[in-house]
Amino acid sequence: MGYLQLAGSIACLVGANLLIKAYQRSAGTGVFSLTAYNILSSAAVFFSFFIASGFAFYWTPINLMATAGFGILMVLYNNFKIQSMSLCPLIMTTLAVAAGGVLIPAIFGFIALGEPVTLLKVIALLLVMLSFLPLLRAQKVSLKFPLKAWMFLGLIILVNGILGILLTVAKLHSQPQYGMDSMGMIYCFHLLATLPTLPAAVRTVTRPETEGVFRARTVFLAALSGIIQAIGNLLLMQAQYELPTSVVMPVSQSGILLFVSVSSMILYREKLRLPMAISMGIIILAIVLFAI
Repeated sequence: MGYLQLAGSIACLVGANLLIKAYQRSAGTGVFSLTAYNILSSAAVFFSFFIASGFAFYWTPINLMATAGFGILMVLYNNFKIQSMSLCPLIMTTLAVAAGGVLIPAIFGFIALGEPVTLLKVIALLLVMLSFLPLLRAQKVSLKFPLKAWMFLGLIILVNGILGILLTVAKLHSQPQYGMDSMGMIYCFHLLATLPTLPAAVRTVTRPETEGVFRARTVFLAALSGIIQAIGNLLLMQAQYELPTSVVMPVSQSGILLFVSVSSMILYREKLRLPMAISMGIIILAIVLFAI
């Protein structure tokens, strides 16, 4: 059952990443469009999960704190991903997501949860740390991404890793049947954290940006990506009841990396350059070692 939930999570999170890219192409990356995405996606998830949970959420104090932290950090995480997607290929953003989702939760599993440390897993951690070296070397010669792109990639690695830890903590202080409640609370806090930023975002809005954000297609993309992302995270949380964190996170991130990379080349005509392919290969090798 755990592996089925893991496969479903990968499928949902791949779909969500592709929909976020579609939203970015439709609405742009202005302050207002980023704020609108966070509000539309979180509201769609919160209300649908609140109704599905019977208009009440089960919680414990630590579970509440973990879901609050996750929801607030998701505002930054979504903004970083959309900004990164506008500055470099989707494949690069997905590499950063995979690196953060593997490295930081795995270390947390070893230190805080007492999961066994093996030689293969230590080698895998080192490979993840080294995976961006080919890209950094190529930056001087051929890739030439702006410094801001590298900043957002680094922030994605850090924040996605912390999100993985918070999801594990929320799972540890809840029960499997209340997974939807935890996810609904995450998006409630996500919505509450975004709403205060709306007045400042409105002051910066331009007419083209307004037209882009309020297209029916753009609103639909934001809401649908939020719901699919939430379902993916819910399945990921449920999988951790059946499988170790040091297996769940690496396997899920590898699946997302592979399928998003292939889809971005097909749908968005992105080129898989040699340094990207080498980095992706190193991360996939690391993830295989984690799963052994």
